[in-house]
Amino acid sequence: MTPEQHARIAAVFRHDASGFSALDALGVGGTPGPALELGSKLGDFHIVKRIGEGGMAIVMEAAQSHPRRAVALRVLRANFPSKEQRERFRREADILAQLDHPGIARVYSASGGDGDREPPWLSMELIHGVGFDEFVQQRSRDPGVVANLLSALADAADHAHQRGVVHRDLKPSNILVGLDGTPRILDYGVSHVVANEPLDARMTRTGQVIGTLAYMSPEQAEGKSAVDGRADIYALGVILYEALTGVLPVDVRDCSIAEATRRIADRKPRRLKTLRPALDDDFASGQSQAPAGQVGPSANEITL
Repeated sequence: MTPEQHARIAAVFRHDASGFSALDALGVGGTPGPALELGSKLGDFHIVKRIGEGGMAIVMEAAQSHPRRAVALRVLRANFPSKEQRERFRREADILAQLDHPGIARVYSASGGDGDREPPWLSMELIHGVGFDEFVQQRSRDPGVVANLLSALADAADHAHQRGVVHRDLKPSNILVGLDGTPRILDYGVSHVVANEPLDARMTRTGQVIGTLAYMSPEQAEGKSAVDGRADIYALGVILYEALTGVLPVDVRDCSIAEATRRIADRKPRRLKTLRPALDDDFASGQSQAPAGQVGPSANEITL
């Protein structure tokens, strides 16, 4: 038996009859991703360089031939992706196609792949900038800068919510700040559409926690309740708190899922003023308003 044949068989037995496995929940099911190196080609795209990766996909900078433009090419990691992985990837393309907002990375085109010859991919807007955390740190966690960023992010999230789309995994590593200072939300791979869905379709799988614990609302961390836009608003509150103070409102590092869920539900964060005494009184008390021309939850709508 060749290594390729062994890998195919292993990939089949790795997944149960439902097409879902624990590896899928982590986004690392299947075999290692395709070898896309500098100068290689995928469809109409020439690979320029690797610019990032996550549990589910590798992100490459690529040059598209027709039309000629630079893009971010998000390529599914697995050579033999499961049914769950393909569906999640396809759903991300469908969801992004519904959204048109300067605060959300745009999708240009998508492919479901071609067996083992071509992996599924998304062609997306290439954003030149830095990560949210780095941007905030470079500006010494300036409250005015943070307020502007969060206002823009709230506006982008609201745009998605108005179309029934909940991100479910908002966190600094899923936000890129462009050279123009505009934050862009990335990675709608674990989002879902709540509009016109029956309740059962909006529930997480039993025992499956989708998202990143440190930024989850108690309901989302428990994995028992239907998740709606309030989960994203809660995450924005955590991002705001961390951006201003440098620490999470509830520390869940090195915790089991059960302990992290308990802490998120039971522990009350320290007041911002105790961590940053010089913080403006109105801002710290939750009365700061979004800058003119920007829409989204004001600070008093985010519990800190």
